[in-house]
Amino acid sequence: MSLDVRKIRYFIALFEEGSVNRAAERENIVQPALSTQLKQLEQELSIQLFERSAQGLQPTRAGQHFYRLCLGLMRDLRAARQEMLDFGTTVRGAIHVGMMTSICHGCFGETLMRYCEAHPDVHVTIVEGTSGILADRVVLGTLDFAVCNRPASHTGLKLRRVFSDKFFL
Repeated sequence: MSLDVRKIRYFIALFEEGSVNRAAERENIVQPALSTQLKQLEQELSIQLFERSAQGLQPTRAGQHFYRLCLGLMRDLRAARQEMLDFGTTVRGAIHVGMMTSICHGCFGETLMRYCEAHPDVHVTIVEGTSGILADRVVLGTLDFAVCNRPASHTGLKLRRVFSDKFFL
């Protein structure tokens, strides 16, 4: 037999209720099954967790210590569950973007601001530079991507046209 979350949950209920009947009702389990779970838990841990009396259950020193451990475990399990539920829906992390100065101060400012508002758990770092320098930094891995003119070298980079601009004299 092994220590599992269900036994920990039952132990917490027993500790907090001080009564097998109340703990069984709280956990929606029959009293004999809960008593069996407690006996198995004490056997697995090789220690008595409660003193049993007509007045109910009184935790031993070991029971008090185990209760504190169990509260931490359950808190961590709830946090892990919530983090995994959020994992698929929350965008988080860091993005390192390279942009030419004219783009930083032009059309992408508002777009980037909207992105940051929509994804507050994403830390965005912007690096300004010329196309060649930005392409070098993408190749080195210090930038995740760059918005720039087609660099003269680094033909191994994946390029995608984002927009075209008209120049005026």
